[in-house]
Parts: sequence; structure tokens; C-alpha cells
Amino acid sequence: MPDISFFLCIAPGNLLTIPEKESLLKKIGTPGKEEYFIRTIARGGKKLHLVAGGNGAGLLYGAYALVEQMGVWFYLDGDVVADAKMNPADFVAKEKLGKPLFSVRGIQPFHDFPEGPDWWTEDDYKAIFSQLPKLKMNFLGLHSYPEGGAGPEPLVWIGPKEDINPDGRVKPAYPARHFTNGNRTWGYIRRPTSAHSNKIGDIFRSDYYGTSYMEGIDA
Repeated sequence: MPDISFFLCIAPGNLLTIPEKESLLKKIGTPGKEEYFIRTIARGGKKLHLVAGGNGAGLLYGAYALVEQMGVWFYLDGDVVADAKMNPADFVAKEKLGKPLFSVRGIQPFHDFPEGPDWWTEDDYKAIFSQLPKLKMNFLGLHSYPEGGAGPEPLVWIGPKEDINPDGRVKPAYPARHFTNGNRTWGYIRRPTSAHSNKIGDIFRSDYYGTSYMEGIDA
């Protein structure tokens, strides 16, 4: 395999071992937070793939951007690797100075629906948090309802300030829930899993399905 190396640095000022340091600094300046610079440098018949970031986040985004140029695509539900193999000796990174268009970038999925985060497990949250940086995102918000026909939901609380403990926990609480097939939120019909045809309900542990913290709650 050809000798290919990667050089990653947190800030352009750290390009101490790169002879092209001055010309690079003149060209890219000082990247701001979450900004990055990618370039391939020839070095004695070898290739040095440079990723410089204005801070740790910029370096991470730059590393993922470099991997994208190698044929890997990132999506919220996972990664896609090209079927065709790339010859490392032929790879030259396209020079790029990446910078975010917005300071806050991310997703804001709605609760209330089984298609949304109401049924996310701990592993689902970890997987999504892992994918967001690959997509150059830095925010995850959850749209929740504190009251009304869709609420109250577990992630929001209404009450007076004196009912909040110093650590942020609340003293009194009231019933809250996320969607299960045992409630009628958003017009869904209450239908136990045992009512499914062809014994499909046998794959569920109980008649009423939801995320783990809603187990045993049928309304």
C-alpha cells in the first residue's frame, strides 16, 4: 500500500512541520470556530493530507469532510460507503475552506408521533448524536407540548419557580406520557398488538408498545 499520511492540527499556527506554512497561512488566514481547511501536499513522492481546524469542532468537521471526498457519505440514519474501491495512491483532496453559513445547525424533531422521537431508545439517541457532527451540525432540539390534547409530555413542565429545586429538578409533578399504541394521541386508534393479524403481535412483549420508559403504561 502506498505510504499516505494524514496531518491534523487544531489551529493554523500549529503548522510547524509544514514547509508551506507561510504560504498556507497567507492563503487561508486564521479559520474561525468550526471552520476548517483541507489540502493535499506532495512530500518526497508521498502525499500528506492536511486538515486544519479553527477549533476542535472545526477539525472534526474537516476530518469528516476529507472522508467525504474519499467517497463516504453521511446521513442521519447511518453512513454509506462506495461500492467501488479507491486507489489511495490516486487520491488528492480537493482544496477546501469550509465555514458554516449559520451558527446553529441541527434538527428539531417533533414528539407525539411514533414516527418521531416518542419511540427513540437510548441507542437511538446515541446514534443520532454520533451522526450530527458528521453532517456539520451542532444542535438537537425536541419539539414538545406542555399541555393540551398532545400533552403534557415528559420533557416540559409548567409550574411556579419556587417548585424548582436548586439542581433543576421539580418538587411536584403531574402525569405525562409519550405515544404508545394504547393511547389515542393525534387521532390514532387504541389498538393492542395482540389484535394484529397473522400473529404479528407475538413479536411484541406486551399489548401496548412504546419506548422503554413507557413500558406498562397503556394510556
